[in-house]
Amino acid sequence: MIDYILDAVEYVPNKAIEEKDLIDPACGSGGFLVRAARRLIARQVVKFGKATPGEALNNKHWSEVYARLTPKECEEIVTSVAMHIHGFDINPFAVGISEMNLLFQVIDLYSKVVKENRGFKVPRFKVYETDSLEMPTEQTNISHFYGETGKSLAKDKDTSDEMKKKKYDFVVGNPPYVNTSNLGSSILIDTYRKTYSETVFRNFDLYIPFIQLGVQLMSGKGRMSYICSNQFMVKDYGKNLRRYLSKNVGVRELIDFEDNRVFDSATNYPLIFIFTKESTPATLCAKVLSNDENVFKEIWEYKNSGKKPVNLAMFNLPSSQFSDDPWIIRPKSEQGVVKKLATLPKLSDRATFVSGLRTGKDGAYFGRIENNDQPLLTITTKLKTAKVEPKIVKPTLKGKDVRKWGAKASITAIYPHSDSPPHTFSSEIMAKEFPNTLNYFKEIKAILDGRKWFKKTAIELHGEFYAMMYFDLPSDFDRAEIVTPALTKEPNFALNDEKALFIGGTAGIIGVCPKMNKHSLLGILNSKVFVYHLKTQPIKSGGYRQMSVNSLSKFPLPQENKNLETEIAAKVVQLLKAKSKNEELKKFESEIDDLVYELYGLSSEERKIIEKAIGGG
Repeated sequence: MIDYILDAVEYVPNKAIEEKDLIDPACGSGGFLVRAARRLIARQVVKFGKATPGEALNNKHWSEVYARLTPKECEEIVTSVAMHIHGFDINPFAVGISEMNLLFQVIDLYSKVVKENRGFKVPRFKVYETDSLEMPTEQTNISHFYGETGKSLAKDKDTSDEMKKKKYDFVVGNPPYVNTSNLGSSILIDTYRKTYSETVFRNFDLYIPFIQLGVQLMSGKGRMSYICSNQFMVKDYGKNLRRYLSKNVGVRELIDFEDNRVFDSATNYPLIFIFTKESTPATLCAKVLSNDENVFKEIWEYKNSGKKPVNLAMFNLPSSQFSDDPWIIRPKSEQGVVKKLATLPKLSDRATFVSGLRTGKDGAYFGRIENNDQPLLTITTKLKTAKVEPKIVKPTLKGKDVRKWGAKASITAIYPHSDSPPHTFSSEIMAKEFPNTLNYFKEIKAILDGRKWFKKTAIELHGEFYAMMYFDLPSDFDRAEIVTPALTKEPNFALNDEKALFIGGTAGIIGVCPKMNKHSLLGILNSKVFVYHLKTQPIKSGGYRQMSVNSLSKFPLPQENKNLETEIAAKVVQLLKAKSKNEELKKFESEIDDLVYELYGLSSEERKIIEKAIGGG
């Protein structure tokens, strides 16, 4: 992967890179720096006429190549590595390891130099402990991470400040994929928001400002390549960055690995991009289908000879389409369908949404009814078994309870809320109407008091310690006639016939409140057209897609057609009856898909394109 990036930005021995500067602004232990140093050494050897590029870079031939070098040439090579390879990292131990690894690259060259020039010393490598994201003269926050380390920074501060002001011919790296909510320092987050206001948005990840930093460090003729998360291309928090990039770089390459692992430790949905300051008319795009060891070889073969790859799809897209809108990487053959769907109204025009319950402590509120001994119910939660009043409990759906065409609540919620303001039952009402439930809450008060929602307690938010941290009203759940798991691999929309509550959040449920016939909308949402839309959403580990109110809102919905919508609704009713009898559903689903295609005005050729893209559905 590192070698591919260095090749792609043309940091190679057969190019005149000996006077050009390279930087990794989040260098860690020096993976990129060490490979770059090896290439710079090989370039110098080629320049001196002592080897071909291939021979100079081949470690098997190094002893022969090394023997041809003079002490003076070795001295020039060592000095060149120290002058032109640059790195920053906030971790002092990583910086130390980087310097040591660079020293290993030149130690044999140094040994030859000192035999002739005993006074020669290896110049200090330009790798510095610093917060790369802080601007020159503002380095005050290192101590937030490493305490005493700030003292050692003082003597190097002027040098690292000057390095931050420079422009570099090559900017490469693998910036940290850390959400700012995990930094623990509001001062630091506020500093980044101010410094990188053009790109950061909402609850951003650190790689976002690192991309802006890389663009700022890149020279006018320079090239930049990171491997980072692909999520900025489609998620809301990447909107500002997408706008910034559309105005400041030429997008030359995008290699999207989706959920294929590049690193063993985590699935961070990696992307490799190549940017330049100069505009480019077309962007080479690749979607990795299988993380085979030959992926990068296949990319080069496609670039050099047009050979069709096996483990990825490759195609060119107009660079002009990369704006602040989501960057949807689709083959050229699909662009007509993509544009056609993009012109349609959105689901938000004909539906509203309910995002579900967030309790702050699910184990306190959700459980199963053990006994229905009137006038009380016995409910067992993860915390304890309690007797509560029947009128305060509601059937509740969790993500696994909702599957395509059907939903059945598996748990019960203790729900101390109502439509009437202030929407949380007061302690007086609880004592009068739900005394047993109030006693249960009092028994677990210490646990409930520890909950926070955006740094506020339940009392601060809703006036009572037992309130859920975020809740929709009973009338909201009544209107949520269609539900879907928030995490899904395929459409799993179902009717909420029980009028059940549902848990929100990452692995919870989203409710859809139709402003049209619910059966017709259900058919559309479970169709192959929605499968195609789902493919545009950010992919998670295991092939899951995260449904959210935002992503559902943007689903393209066709113009109203009462006749076709009525036909779809009738077919869905037939399907649901068949499902209740455990009959085969494929025939009904196929007929619904055909009607939905017709509703969208998709031609037979466009239908084939969608079918191919989704693998037949």
